[in-house]
Amino acid sequence: MNDDATQVTFTCEVKYDNADVTAGFEVSFLFDNEYFDDVANKTLTAGKRHATMDAKHLGLYQLFPGQPILWPSKMGKHVSCQVRSFWENSPTVKSDWRQSNTYWAGIQATEHSVVIEEAAEEYPLQLYSTVPFVCNGGSQKQGQCYIDVPLAFDANADDVSPKDGCQIRFEGSDWDSVNHRTEAQTVLVAVKDFQADHDKHMVINFGEITHAPVVTNGVSPHIFNGYTPQFNIQVRTVDTITGRCVSWGDPHIIMFDRSDAWHLQAHPIPAGEFNLYSSTKPNRLFQVQARHRRCSGSISCNCGVAVREGDDAVIIDRCDGIYRPPSYKTVSGGPLSPGVTIKRDQTGGQTKITMPSGASVKVEGHPWMTITVRAPGIDFGHTNGLCGPFDGNPDNDLMMPDGTIASHHIWPDWHKDFSSGWRISPGTSLFDVDCLPEGPSSPLAESEYCTCKEGESVECDWTKTWQDNNMAQVNTDVDPNQAQGNMECARRRRKREVQNIEDDPLLYNDDVDVTEYVFDYGEGSEPEVNDQWPTPNMGITEQQARDFCQESIWNLTIAEVCQDVYGVDILAGVDSCMADIKATEDFQFADIVVQRVQEDCADKAYNNVSLYETNENGTAVPPAFITENLCPRQCSNQGRCVNGSCECNKGYESADCSIQIGRPPVAMQIPANGLCDVRSRPCMKTSFFADGVMDSENLTCRVTQVQIQNGQLVREDSSGRSEATYRSFAEVTCLLPRSPVRYGTPATREGAVAHGMLVSVSNDGERFSEELFFAVYDSVCQECTQGGDCTWKPDTCIIRGHCFRNGDPNPDNWCQQCLPHLSNTTWSDRPDNSPPRFTMASNTITKLSDESLTVTLGAEDPEGRPVMFQAAPSSSPNLTLQSNGELTWTGNQPVSINATVADECGASSEQTFHLTTMSCPCENGGSCVPDPDMPRGQGFYTCVCPGYTGALCETELDECQSSPCANGTCTDLVNGYNCTCAEGYIGTRCDVSVNNRCALDPCFPDVSCINLEDGGYSCGRCPEGYVGNGYQCEDINECDTDTHGCLHVCNNLPGTYECACTDGFLLIADECLDLDECAIELDECSHDCTNTDGSYTCYCPAGYELNVDGKTCDDVNECASSPCQNGGECQDGVNLYTCSCARGWFGTHCEEDIDECVLTNHGCEHQCVNTPGSYGCSCPTGYVLGADDKYCEDEDECLDESLCSHLCANTEGSYTCTCQPGYVLIPGTNECENRPGTGPPGHNTATEPLEPAVSTTYDCRRTPCTVDHQECVREGGTYICRCTTGYYPAIIGSATRCRESVKYPAEFEVTVTHIDEDELVFTPALGDAESEEFRETAMSLETALTEYFGASRLGGLYSGVKIKSFRRGSVIARFDVYLSQSPADEDDVEDALYKALENITVGSSGVRIVPSSFNVIKTEDDPPTPWYKEPLYLALVCTGCAVGVTIAVVVLMCYCKSNSKKKRHIVDESVGGVPEPVLLRELPGEANKSFDDRQPVQINFLAPMYQ
Repeated sequence: MNDDATQVTFTCEVKYDNADVTAGFEVSFLFDNEYFDDVANKTLTAGKRHATMDAKHLGLYQLFPGQPILWPSKMGKHVSCQVRSFWENSPTVKSDWRQSNTYWAGIQATEHSVVIEEAAEEYPLQLYSTVPFVCNGGSQKQGQCYIDVPLAFDANADDVSPKDGCQIRFEGSDWDSVNHRTEAQTVLVAVKDFQADHDKHMVINFGEITHAPVVTNGVSPHIFNGYTPQFNIQVRTVDTITGRCVSWGDPHIIMFDRSDAWHLQAHPIPAGEFNLYSSTKPNRLFQVQARHRRCSGSISCNCGVAVREGDDAVIIDRCDGIYRPPSYKTVSGGPLSPGVTIKRDQTGGQTKITMPSGASVKVEGHPWMTITVRAPGIDFGHTNGLCGPFDGNPDNDLMMPDGTIASHHIWPDWHKDFSSGWRISPGTSLFDVDCLPEGPSSPLAESEYCTCKEGESVECDWTKTWQDNNMAQVNTDVDPNQAQGNMECARRRRKREVQNIEDDPLLYNDDVDVTEYVFDYGEGSEPEVNDQWPTPNMGITEQQARDFCQESIWNLTIAEVCQDVYGVDILAGVDSCMADIKATEDFQFADIVVQRVQEDCADKAYNNVSLYETNENGTAVPPAFITENLCPRQCSNQGRCVNGSCECNKGYESADCSIQIGRPPVAMQIPANGLCDVRSRPCMKTSFFADGVMDSENLTCRVTQVQIQNGQLVREDSSGRSEATYRSFAEVTCLLPRSPVRYGTPATREGAVAHGMLVSVSNDGERFSEELFFAVYDSVCQECTQGGDCTWKPDTCIIRGHCFRNGDPNPDNWCQQCLPHLSNTTWSDRPDNSPPRFTMASNTITKLSDESLTVTLGAEDPEGRPVMFQAAPSSSPNLTLQSNGELTWTGNQPVSINATVADECGASSEQTFHLTTMSCPCENGGSCVPDPDMPRGQGFYTCVCPGYTGALCETELDECQSSPCANGTCTDLVNGYNCTCAEGYIGTRCDVSVNNRCALDPCFPDVSCINLEDGGYSCGRCPEGYVGNGYQCEDINECDTDTHGCLHVCNNLPGTYECACTDGFLLIADECLDLDECAIELDECSHDCTNTDGSYTCYCPAGYELNVDGKTCDDVNECASSPCQNGGECQDGVNLYTCSCARGWFGTHCEEDIDECVLTNHGCEHQCVNTPGSYGCSCPTGYVLGADDKYCEDEDECLDESLCSHLCANTEGSYTCTCQPGYVLIPGTNECENRPGTGPPGHNTATEPLEPAVSTTYDCRRTPCTVDHQECVREGGTYICRCTTGYYPAIIGSATRCRESVKYPAEFEVTVTHIDEDELVFTPALGDAESEEFRETAMSLETALTEYFGASRLGGLYSGVKIKSFRRGSVIARFDVYLSQSPADEDDVEDALYKALENITVGSSGVRIVPSSFNVIKTEDDPPTPWYKEPLYLALVCTGCAVGVTIAVVVLMCYCKSNSKKKRHIVDESVGGVPEPVLLRELPGEANKSFDDRQPVQINFLAPMYQ
């Protein structure tokens, strides 16, 4: 079958001599021998013998309901064709019609009468179709192309349920082209009603098939649209026997085949686990198991039941004395199959489990259970267990597992052997096994079944396959919790699929049963039964017991009705009631007998349909005198039953009148001792077991938060109220607030490793029960016991209240770990992190020279962490490397690239890749294409070789090897061949006789051709709608004439025309109707479509925007606005975005800085300092970070020469400033001032600045100066080391240093008149700074000025002077002044210098100056740079020149490249050739000779097929 077929056609085949091209045929198609004008006749000429009909004409053509019908449905009819003939030269003279065979088109059933038994699981109902069909676009893909045949039942629709809907689906892909049919089926199930209501009869009728028009090559009706199958199917459902087994009391078992025999019971009274009922039917897995617990002395009672069918098991276990809700287990560890239902009555006192097969288990009573089991008919003859074989033979009820029959016993004897035979070994029951073993699945578990009643809406769910007695109103849904062990099984199975169970709501939720207790299997002990009246302890007499049992039964509101109307022996259970009281001395067992009597009565009323009444809806129901007197627990004897509901006595309330008004519930326990591990579940919901819970609108839970701090419980002052869900009279589910345990991460919030809550419940919202403690903890680092007593587990970390195992990574920074041996309260840097490595097979990347190559560099991280790629700046603009490793290279010149791959912790590897080009090795014009089986970039290419073969196209193909020339000689050509024909043959392959020119098809298509005796040929007349000589025919454009008759638009077609409408409209019965392109999927919208008059409009859902094409919806790039801050990466989604934050940031937009120093000090010796997006280490004052940026080292502050004006001494963590002799430290500063009398003896501090001590024998000419910035100078006939101008001497520690001075920001001038008492006259040498005269004069003047300025009030601030020049005007000297540090006040400095020279005319060096000539010269700013010399202007000029040159080069390269890519187009003139036209001649033939006078014709009508 062709998946892309666009059409189904019927073919009419005319069997006639194909060589006679003068014969023509007119073909007409019939439907039940009736002609429909929507199917036009076909004309066959020029030797054609097949006419086709599009099967679309079988379907009702009505574009939309209410619009005109273009043609009706023809399905369900016999389709055939009829043919008449004519001669080409006399087309108006035609023969009589001759009809073909017929083909029935429609849908039928394989059988029209079916019988379905209630004891059967499923019945397949099969239909078949004789016609295939196509769908939109020609697709026949499974699940995408189908039709649905509606079905409905005329009566008794509740007795049969079809699977998955009230229809039978035919798939287009299922067409069998050999047998010409498509088969389909639905599955029917007879509803198991557990009533003896005899067989039922009904009829299945089929409705009209509706299907939207099909869009393939235009709009067409669906082939099956409008078709109603005209047949029905008779159905009979066969009633079947069902079984009931009851286990009650201590316990007594009324078995399947003795349901009314109270006196014939089994008594399996030991404690333990027992097989109550198992199905032995092949391919069916059904089990009911019971738990018995000691209830009086050594006698046991029912306390638990487990039922399994297929993959599902439901357990009710109350053997620890708590009235627990049902839990479940599944083979997969997932949820229960939808076909499993669990319901309860108003109080929760009764619970009923029903499996998909209809088998059910009902549990009632507390503390001891009564278990009622219903067996469906499918298990008749296929059961074993304590309930006995369900086979109608009561004599084998006590059958043992080995097939033998145990002896019967009369109470007080009990069935020891029978009990032991069906005991289950400890640890193997449904109660104990966490991971259920696989077995046969229930065929009814996963499918919905439906009620299909004519004229009514379809109702489907998973429970339509069964119907049971619900007179006790057990109809409230129960959501069971999953057994914790079973959930653990699922977690282990899916460990590889789910890295974190908290991400899977099926594996991490609070709907889990965490019950834990030790069950007593009763091994090694045998019950002892009391058989004495009066009883040994309480002295109960036989008469007292009899009176109590009888009175309890007669108090039933339905007792008399049961006895009188239904004939129930209501006192048959008195003996059993008395026996239980005698054995246990407990009158509560009378309630169990009363429940049994009420259950028996309700069962009789349900099954006796002859007494049913008709309610207001016309439905037959059990009589009201029964249903109105059935109340829960007989209203606890504290009220009366009225119309099925309890009216409670004064002072009592609830559905069964069991609760005193104003009495709060009595708290009992919270599961698992009130402990909840957040590693196993969210801990935001808990069960609360209490006595006296009422289902009221004011049912409330109260929660008080309790902080657990260092083993102490700190209760908060306020409490909150939360939602409470009623589960039963003994259980409430409370919603809890989110605890701080495992909430967030250490970087985002402070957590807690354990947290408590005090929980209580109230029926009225005012009076609350006692509070129970609920503790939430993290088991990774905490070991907790009941009451919130928790201890820290060894080898774990607690970081800001969050638990981590040894080696766990920081959830916000993988580069940090919990390493308890280093720190168990802070993160530690990951000690072992291997760098990622490149995995490329070669570091050489190769491509074709003109190829654009994109290749992804391979790399892997040993720890499996994400990696990022980066490349050093490349000189090639045609080479890029993305961070994901995608390398794109479009250049042609070899180049190298240095790539780095790094992980998130900064560990990296480098590799140099060499990018080279290669020439295509393919020869003989072959072309290179990348080898799809080899990696890209490694030079792997394959050759495409037109006309050649071989790996490199090195071998020419010899097309003559196939002997293509039938009658001639073959000459091999490149990528072809040429035939030289032998005499008498023509054609490209020499396969046409020269006498058969027509074999060359020289005539126009569909024009007949006749070979002439002279070797020529003659063409017939052109087809209808064409004009010409037969050799060449031209289409007649009917739309240019007035003959077409179209009312709206005429479209010319080859040989014909069609009437149509403008775009967006469809012609229906000469009327143009708007075409709803959206409804029939003719639109081209990628998302949403709205129809408009004659067109449609596309629009987009939220998160998309319409493309400029008006049809396509493009995802709006929410990342375009760069919403992620601080280096975060934005991932675009549909109508959303997410930010992946860079390390050190978090928040929706990465806007919040992570304070890394809160979590750990990162190894800082002193203090960790948070910075935006990162952190750093800091040290106390006086210390600096060492080379590792973590540990602190003493800072040598004295290296900063600006700190002290004279001398600096480093200390640990600090420093001290001191002064040279003759100076004292100015208080509060680091500066020294001159103070006469403080220098060494004989030293004039006013005129002799201190220099380092120098030996009189020292001569720096022989021993060079070793201190930086010192120079060797002559002073007093000695050569000594002195700090150069701009530096001043300072003793740091014990070493002499030359510290840099601060040049005063102004220059000074003074007039000098004498040096050494000699008058100073300006000479040219003084104007030359390099002359000896200049140097000596300058030195003398600098010494004199230093004497003056050093004695000024500047004190230690002054450090020296430098002569810059001399000029005329006497002799004027210009000099700079140097200070030890920048002055606070410049005016004060200038004033001090001026005053130092005032009234001083002669220094100790004999220098005489004119004090009044002292002048301060302020330096001016540099003049502005002209605009044409500005760097920006020059850069722009250079850039413009570079761009111009680049454009010129690119143009030249493009010109050269375009010329190099010109291709030659070679035309092989030796191939082909147009034959010369042949003159049209008169065709031979016998005019007016009838068709029938020639040879007989056979007409075949063929089965439909895809085209």
